[in-house]
Amino acid sequence: MNGAPAGHVAILSGAEAIARTAADEGFQLAFVYPGTSELALCSALAQALLVSNSRGDAEAVFFAGGANLVPPARAIAVVHGARGLTNAAGAIADLRRNEIPAVVVVGLPSTQSRRFQPPHGEDDLVAGVGAFAKAAFEILDEPGDLTDVAVSEAMRAACRGAASLPTGPVILGLPQDVLEFRGHRVANKVPQTEEKPASGELAAAALDIANALRPVILVDDLYIRGGAYALRTLDTFADAIAAPVFQVAYRRGPMLFAQLNEDDVVNFRGHIEPDNPAAVAISSADMIITVEDRNMYPRVVGPLPACRKVALSSNPAMTAKNEYLGSGDRLIVGYPPLLLEELTERLHPLKPRSPLPVQSEPSEDDASTLAERFVEAIGASLSRLDDPYIVDDSQMLGGLIARHFRKLPRETTIFGDHGGFVGAGSSFAVGLSIANPTRPVLCLLGDQGFTNGVKALVAAGEQATRLVFVVANNGESVSLRKQARSLERVGDEAPNWLRNVSSLNYTAVARAAGLSATQVDLYADGPYAVERAITDGFATGMPSFVEILLPPLGDFWDGVWTVQGRDHER
Repeated sequence: MNGAPAGHVAILSGAEAIARTAADEGFQLAFVYPGTSELALCSALAQALLVSNSRGDAEAVFFAGGANLVPPARAIAVVHGARGLTNAAGAIADLRRNEIPAVVVVGLPSTQSRRFQPPHGEDDLVAGVGAFAKAAFEILDEPGDLTDVAVSEAMRAACRGAASLPTGPVILGLPQDVLEFRGHRVANKVPQTEEKPASGELAAAALDIANALRPVILVDDLYIRGGAYALRTLDTFADAIAAPVFQVAYRRGPMLFAQLNEDDVVNFRGHIEPDNPAAVAISSADMIITVEDRNMYPRVVGPLPACRKVALSSNPAMTAKNEYLGSGDRLIVGYPPLLLEELTERLHPLKPRSPLPVQSEPSEDDASTLAERFVEAIGASLSRLDDPYIVDDSQMLGGLIARHFRKLPRETTIFGDHGGFVGAGSSFAVGLSIANPTRPVLCLLGDQGFTNGVKALVAAGEQATRLVFVVANNGESVSLRKQARSLERVGDEAPNWLRNVSSLNYTAVARAAGLSATQVDLYADGPYAVERAITDGFATGMPSFVEILLPPLGDFWDGVWTVQGRDHER
């Protein structure tokens, strides 16, 4: 081995060096679905972290992603090379789309077997699947040709890469003989340095904003992940420039995400959508400030006015692809809450404070519908809990809740999936629940999401966590049927290829996986039965399952899922 200091004997195996480096970087959990190449690594990880068998390749990655939804990242994933990594490719892509940090360690064939692959492995596997990740690299040298800190340094680089902005999944491929070879040590931890935006950029942006007469702020939900600090800095900035704040609205695909409210941001004026009368301020703005934009393109928000724009983003590529920035506009890259704080300080001597009038609370319709009372029942069950999480993988149910978001308690934290990976929610919820055992987690599933993510229930049955799965069973794919009807592709009856499998009993499947499970018919049993079933599920202290029978396409789903985007507007 090369690189060992004089008199120092490196005695760790590569697997032990990975495990100790992961612990040194603050990781506490490892979700694994091993093959032969990863056995030594799993054994070593079990000495340093809490190791759980994910019962699936994609599930290992999703579990780690779910655990890392709440900073700081605490979980890594371990999968087998070849079939394991290819099975997990979609999960890796989904984490990247949602900018969730994770290290995915992949066991590869030994360096001596590499020239005989396949079947031992696939050529350029890590690089190929790496196209779906934020970054990917692998160790190719034989154990005797590596420096004694090479493996540890590679792991440390993967951890730092996943955590740097924009956060995302990083793949690290390690040959079996490198993991098993004894002759490694842990590389020293080097402090990270953060890049700061040029002060000239901030000064110029502050001057542009100060000169605006009708500034408007547009925010995407990713910004809300920053928690109380992010909300406070947005509120202060909006107040300093007397600008209304609007949030992106999602009305098709995944629709339930964290939402702003007037209690946290006084100048919040609702969502960017045609039926919001306050949103007329956007079309008359002479300055638009976008914050953590990910999807402000015409199909989602409609055409933006041709005025000056300043974009604050931790992921400049995702902002630039939306094509609203012109040659005279500014894109400032960094951590947006910090950027807003610095801009506010620079604006203080430039712009006199002139606060907007406070917006009154919208009145609730006295004649509430069954759909509203249903959402209210879900909110009532959550109101009995301290700081609940919701993981949404339901689309139509999520869209219904998004329309009646005020029915949820304010303390609820929402995690939606911008990747739209139907079936990922179960695994995200399990990982989140294992990493936060004292916090209640409600996972909302559509019937298609349930069948696509059923393996996660097998792993959930082994856990003692406060997790309740709710499956909205409406008997069919309501969203696709509504879309198809708008194209005159289907009639009044759902075709077989859009219906659920009639022979599959969701509640029985959940019980077979070891979960307590119950079924509620909303029409026959009423909203209170939904509230009671969810409340009882959390009271067990173990993962539980509630199947709710809901109506198919009809009045119940009015206003949920728009059949076209806003790019047709002028």
